[in-house]
Amino acid sequence: MEAAGLMEPKPVARARRDRGYYPTDLVLLVYVFLAAALLLVSPREIPGKALLTAGYVLGAIAIAALRFFPRTRPALWRGVRDLYPLAALPIFYGTLCLLNRLVTVNYYDEIVVQWEQAIFGFQPSQELWHRVPNVVLSEYLHLSYLCYLPLIPAVPVYLYLTRQYEGFRTLTTSVLTVFVFCYVAFILFPVQGPFHHFGPIDPSLKPGIIAYAVDQVVKNNSSLGTAFPSSHVAVVVTIWMASRPYLGRLSWIVLAAAVGIFGGTVYGGFHYAVDTLAGLFVGLLFGWLGPKLYTRLQSFLKSPGDDPA
Repeated sequence: MEAAGLMEPKPVARARRDRGYYPTDLVLLVYVFLAAALLLVSPREIPGKALLTAGYVLGAIAIAALRFFPRTRPALWRGVRDLYPLAALPIFYGTLCLLNRLVTVNYYDEIVVQWEQAIFGFQPSQELWHRVPNVVLSEYLHLSYLCYLPLIPAVPVYLYLTRQYEGFRTLTTSVLTVFVFCYVAFILFPVQGPFHHFGPIDPSLKPGIIAYAVDQVVKNNSSLGTAFPSSHVAVVVTIWMASRPYLGRLSWIVLAAAVGIFGGTVYGGFHYAVDTLAGLFVGLLFGWLGPKLYTRLQSFLKSPGDDPA
């Protein structure tokens, strides 16, 4: 029998084991730290720089401080802790149009346009819709493009609600990693995309209710400089690959959306074909690498005796 005073009370021991980071915390912390460092060291001025810098610095501190808080108790906190990285992504996306101005005053669309011309001999984003003028196809591709927005939270939340916690954390780690890669690329090599570089395709030449709605979403909600690589394609391919072992037959729905998004990015004039191909490569890379990274980080972070997720 252990001497009195040497044996730690079980509730206290359990609480200590419950503290620490998840892999998603570390991935997000790396990005927020890099963004905060860029804001602090860059001599360039952007609108609201002081406030943005304070936000990223405080964000880095807050994420770092999660090390000292319980991960799973109480239940409401567990939900917040698990889902906050997904909720933070739109906020970070919205600031990219400012962060990329800290690196350069240029957009590199002309370089990508030259790649397009050299590879294809024409501009697919400007001519594909004209070469295949089918309203039904157009509406399907635009609907698929629009489905990207709800798809990002829908698949992880489905895994979470069905208590597939390992699948949920594998997927969210993979998704966050591919987003961080794309966000860094957007900051270092900002490309507006054909929708903003050439202008939107004339609605009268691209008929359809869904096509019009998607054009309005892109027009009013884009963060300039976030075209290369296509995060739409990269993220949806990563979601499909990382979630396929857990979704069963439902993975075919994600695959159908991925195929539609792949075609819709170019057909709708939202991305250059080169953006889309680069996004496919990045998605395949992180769809394979993300689960492996999760396993490595989880093995590093999880101490013996940790409560199961």
